[in-house]
Amino acid sequence: MDRRGWRRVLGAVVVGLAVLAGGGIYAQEGKSESTPDKTADTCADCMKHCAKALRHCGRQLADGKKEYLKCLELCADCMEMCAATTKCCHGPSATTACGACAKMCEDCAKECDKLPDMKETAKACRDCAKMCHMMMKHKDKEGGKGGEKP
Repeated sequence: MDRRGWRRVLGAVVVGLAVLAGGGIYAQEGKSESTPDKTADTCADCMKHCAKALRHCGRQLADGKKEYLKCLELCADCMEMCAATTKCCHGPSATTACGACAKMCEDCAKECDKLPDMKETAKACRDCAKMCHMMMKHKDKEGGKGGEKP
C-alpha cells in the first residue's frame, strides 16, 4: 500500500475514534433511542469492528497474505461511510447517507466473509446495512423530513 493509502486508513481510524467517543450520548441521558439514534449506534459499532479489522488485515498483509488487501481497503471505506452516516442520521441527508452506507457495508461484509477470521466484522457490517435500510424506511414513513431532534 502506498503512502496515500496509509494516510486514508489512518484518517478513517481518527474519524471513527472521534465518532465513537461521542456515541451513546442519548442512551446515557436516559432518553429512549429513536430510529436515528439506533442507526448512529449501529454505525458506530460497525466502525469499531472495522477499526479492529484494519489492524488485523494490516498484520496479515505484513505476513505476506495478500488476500487481506481488499478487505483492508473496504474496511477503511466502510469506516468513513459509517462516520458520515452517524453524523447525518438526524438531518435531511439521512436517507442518502443510509443508502450509501448500506451498500458500502454490504460490500465490506461480502469481502470479510471470504476470510475465515473476519466473520465478526462481516456480521457487524450486515447489521449496520440492515439498520440503514430500516432508517430509510423510517424516513420514507415520515415523508423524508430531516429527522428527530434530541
